[in-house]
Amino acid sequence: GNKIILFGGFRSSTIRYNDIWILDTASDEWSQPHVGITETKADGDVVFKRQWPDVPAPRGGHSSTLVGSQMFVFGGYGGSGYARRDFNDVCALDLDTWEWRPVECTGNAPEPRSGHQAVAVNENIYVIGGWNSMLQFDNMYILDTTTNMWVKPETQNSFGPPRWNFSAVSV
Repeated sequence: GNKIILFGGFRSSTIRYNDIWILDTASDEWSQPHVGITETKADGDVVFKRQWPDVPAPRGGHSSTLVGSQMFVFGGYGGSGYARRDFNDVCALDLDTWEWRPVECTGNAPEPRSGHQAVAVNENIYVIGGWNSMLQFDNMYILDTTTNMWVKPETQNSFGPPRWNFSAVSV
């Protein structure tokens, strides 16, 4: 509809978020589905007042992709405090109930990465590029959200050199 949903992100090398913010583009107002779960202190630290079950770890450089009424979050880097770890996990947020669930995937999963792009085509999520502390990627993986199975296509058309922090769109 007329809403933009944001998950997580980072503020500095030690402050990363795993909260949800909603922008209503009709009223230009921000809100949160679980007001009061987190509190941001004056120094920028985020403190959890109560637990939101199965919420993913704080992270930035991840992707959030809408398939039906589910927002799938893949990868990124993060952790709490000075922790820095690249992720290749998948979590889904049900936008009808505002409940998180970890997604147990099978198949050939992508290497942990951040700065990648993910786009949805029907029930599939295409993850492209990205990087981790060792490599930049020029590959693509497909997650079928009906079976939760990852596939790396055997034949991949080159989209140029490895890249990260770029944009992609499905049409």
